Amino acid sequence: YATTIDYLQMCDNVVWFNHFADTKIHHEYDGSDKLPVVRSTRGAGGSQFMEHLSYVMPNKFININGLHGENYGKFLSNSKIVLQNSRWKEITRRIFEGMACGKLVITDRLPEKTNIDKLFVENEDIVYYDNISDCISKINYYLCAEGEQDRLRIAKNGYLKTIKNHTQKNRVDLILENYVKWKENSQL
Repeated sequence: YATTIDYLQMCDNVVWFNHFADTKIHHEYDGSDKLPVVRSTRGAGGSQFMEHLSYVMPNKFININGLHGENYGKFLSNSKIVLQNSRWKEITRRIFEGMACGKLVITDRLPEKTNIDKLFVENEDIVYYDNISDCISKINYYLCAEGEQDRLRIAKNGYLKTIKNHTQKNRVDLILENYVKWKENSQL
């Protein structure tokens, strides 16, 4: 049972093309990081996990669905943490979008086969949780004074890695680079 990367290496003319952040939408906005809250965007009825966090952390956790464009970017940017809870244990775009906004991203621990570890280093670029209790504990730690320096360090590392490797420009460059290689090889 091969990982995605292993499988792609066995194929010709295939490139692993994961999610990315649109930096025209996902960036820090004026007034960002003023609220001591965690933000997510799977709204009411979309996730029992998120519903429970909204219930047990009413002054720390805000979950809204249906935001688009600049409103979505501002929503993520106006927080200290962006939280992800994947539906199918997959890499989601919210990871990249939250990082491009300069926020700490906390996500459920994803399986090795997703190759997330090839993109981000745990506790250096991203934070994982194993269950709802672990999630609440990590939210509380990174929102308190003792966790602030760790939160800022990890958020900065995730931001720098995302801006360097996972933006809309990076993906277009990747497509063009691979097209040129394919074209050169097809003319041989």
